[in-house]
Amino acid sequence: MKHSLILATLLLGSTFVEAIESKDVEVFTTNIKEENNTFYIDGGVVIEYDGDIITANNGIYNKNNSTLTLKGGATLISKSGKRVNAKEFVINLDNDHILFKDFFQIDKEDIWISGIEAKKEENIVKFKNALVSSCVVENPDWMIGFDKAIYDTTTKELKLSDAKVYIKDIPIFYFPYLYLPLSKDRRSGFLRPKYANMSDEGSLLELPYFWAISKSQDLEIDPQIRTKRGYGLYATYRFFHAKDAYGTIKAGFFNDKKSYTDKYNIRYNKHYGVELLYKNYTLIDALSKKGYQNALYINGVHLSDRDYISLQNRNYLKHFSTGSFLESRLNYFVKNNYFYSGVNFRYFKYLNGDNNKDTLHLLPNLHLHLPHNNLIYNNLSYSADLTATNYTRDLGNKSFKVKFEVPLELHYSLFSHYLNLNISEDIVATAYDFYNVPIEQKKYSSIVANHKIELATDLTKVYDSAIHTAMFSLIYTKSTIISEDWMKYRSIPQSLKSDFIDEIPFDSKLTFRTHQYWKSLKKGVSLKYILDAHYYFKENKLRDLKQEFTLSYKKWSLYSEFGYSFKYNKTTGIYNKIKYKDKKYGASLGFYWKKDYETLETTSKDLTASAYYKYDENLRFRASAAYDFRNKSLRNWQVGSFLDKKCWSIDLSFGENIKPIINKAGNRDSISNKYFKVQFTLLPFGLSYAGGS
Repeated sequence: MKHSLILATLLLGSTFVEAIESKDVEVFTTNIKEENNTFYIDGGVVIEYDGDIITANNGIYNKNNSTLTLKGGATLISKSGKRVNAKEFVINLDNDHILFKDFFQIDKEDIWISGIEAKKEENIVKFKNALVSSCVVENPDWMIGFDKAIYDTTTKELKLSDAKVYIKDIPIFYFPYLYLPLSKDRRSGFLRPKYANMSDEGSLLELPYFWAISKSQDLEIDPQIRTKRGYGLYATYRFFHAKDAYGTIKAGFFNDKKSYTDKYNIRYNKHYGVELLYKNYTLIDALSKKGYQNALYINGVHLSDRDYISLQNRNYLKHFSTGSFLESRLNYFVKNNYFYSGVNFRYFKYLNGDNNKDTLHLLPNLHLHLPHNNLIYNNLSYSADLTATNYTRDLGNKSFKVKFEVPLELHYSLFSHYLNLNISEDIVATAYDFYNVPIEQKKYSSIVANHKIELATDLTKVYDSAIHTAMFSLIYTKSTIISEDWMKYRSIPQSLKSDFIDEIPFDSKLTFRTHQYWKSLKKGVSLKYILDAHYYFKENKLRDLKQEFTLSYKKWSLYSEFGYSFKYNKTTGIYNKIKYKDKKYGASLGFYWKKDYETLETTSKDLTASAYYKYDENLRFRASAAYDFRNKSLRNWQVGSFLDKKCWSIDLSFGENIKPIINKAGNRDSISNKYFKVQFTLLPFGLSYAGGS
């Protein structure tokens, strides 16, 4: 080792210098004396050793075995900011080993370790009979005591043997082996386990393992046991292979016991699935270099039933859902400023039954688009769209549709731009081929002209204390069939119309639309109002009306949405929600009522309520409930609290969920699941216990 020694005393001479000639150490002291190859340092000493600073009241250097012993208020401050206090340091200058006796160590994240003995050998520190915690040192809320431990200063991994978790002075858990990462870097190892006790499914145990394969990929494996229900295994693989290209693959399987499926009359006893989420914003690099944008997006899922997702206790991939259907998508496009081309595939999975054969899928849909361009002069513009769509399914009617659409738009600004006039003629040519239908229904083609005239204005007024924006529009629309072949539109069977045919609005319609926004600049009041009203000339009356209203005042907000059909003289939908939000407490109350427009049958009718109360910076309470008027029962409810201390947190919740299932007859059914959950977490390690019933 390199010698670098500075002594702030004239009494030392050259003997001590020669003794540690080859040691990488600098010593600052005022009093040194020698006896039989042993140097005694007194009156305080400061040592710089391998980048660390050590201070002590006195020290002894033994030349025979090259050991430097420091005693009396010994403190080490490492170059990484870690601080160690000890009754005694023993440093072997030949091999750089350091022995700490009766030590206390704390790092920048306030994680401390205190014990009888520790020994540092290169990058490894070995502990004996010690305690570790992140709470205040005096009377800590929790500690982990252990007989032995090994800490790797390079990887910042702490491995404990015979570890006990204490709450105050009471031991509550014992681990023969415990691994604690002391940094936020990705690394392989077991993640926090999860345990719960549920009345219907027994004890739940989940012990996930995380494998950091490389900087660009990792794998998480989640085995799961539910003692009364069954067992399963889930795996999640994440990767990225370029700055803007990344994805996730997830797969899983769970097997129900026969006793469980018999008890709850569940149709499926095996729940499995595969999920894929992938995004690549420069799939073909050669196109990107030529100025084209091109991207691939995949969000796909194949599953047996709903339980494949509900049995996953950890985050599952988010997928598109529409009512009772789960959708898989694949999209790819290429575009620049002059054109757009794309292809997409859409596959749907019906979740409320075991028969997916009559579900329609779009496999594929091709799309070419030319953006708006001026024609002759600036006020006249056109665009063009060509699409080809294949509608397919295993059982039932199918169709292949080609559609070519050219909108022509004429725009004028009148009265110094206070009024805008837009006239458009949208020419649409469509051809259909139908399959699994009688011969006379095999084809249909048409050319349709959609006429539209719009008058619109957009006004803004600024007052001393408020601002008001008002947008008004009056839109006239009508469609005319220029030609059609094979069948007449009005004679097409309703089953084909509802599944494949674009609706042709023959009747003249006048739509009035207004968007109003008003905001006070001083009193914290804002108001937004939207109204859509449709008048049909043939019926000589309004048919549909929809309005939205949002009022905000300081911490209060009110939202109201209302739909009304003059055709049936009945409401088609209502959604009202009032909310109060404050730093300390808040609450919301909502009512949702939705009807089918044609049958006026109620599809949803719910009342929801939620509230929270923040007692202080650490303690919060919450409650929520939803009532289903159709079934005349609570759909779900929950009460809970969350306590967050500096070094630990606990989350308590009690409630009930109604879980949808498919019974053995293939029909929709449900299971009521009441639960009590407790999650206790030690921070910052993430070591947690979760339980419930």
